[in-house]
Amino acid sequence: LGAKVTERKQQLEKCLKLSRKMRKEMNVLTEWLAATDMELTKRSAVEGMPSNLDSEVAWGKATQKEIEKQKVHLKSITEVGEALKTVLGKKETLVEDKLSLLNSNWIAVTSRAEEWLNLLLEYQKHMETFDQNVDHITKWIIQ
Repeated sequence: LGAKVTERKQQLEKCLKLSRKMRKEMNVLTEWLAATDMELTKRSAVEGMPSNLDSEVAWGKATQKEIEKQKVHLKSITEVGEALKTVLGKKETLVEDKLSLLNSNWIAVTSRAEEWLNLLLEYQKHMETFDQNVDHITKWIIQ
């Protein structure tokens, strides 16, 4: 009986440790997702083309790099969650729900960031074509 109690206690301690680690890492990633989403909303609310296209493109590219870094955190959280589900056994649904919600938020924010960058790059391409056409017309007029 004593061995069984000790085993259960160790299992509970492991569960608590994994749970705390998962919660801490999820909070950090969730805060980053919320901040990125808020910034995306602010930047994309501008009517028409942004006033400083180059800085917007730079922000979009920097955000994509940050997404790659944060992807490592998402993987780590998923691994901790899987370990926690293993310890919990049949009582894993809450962990699964939290991981599912985090993944949904991840997809929503990262896909918006990618779409925003692609839109900015498309604007930039059109502006470069426009500038080239203006240069061509200017040279033609001067001749």
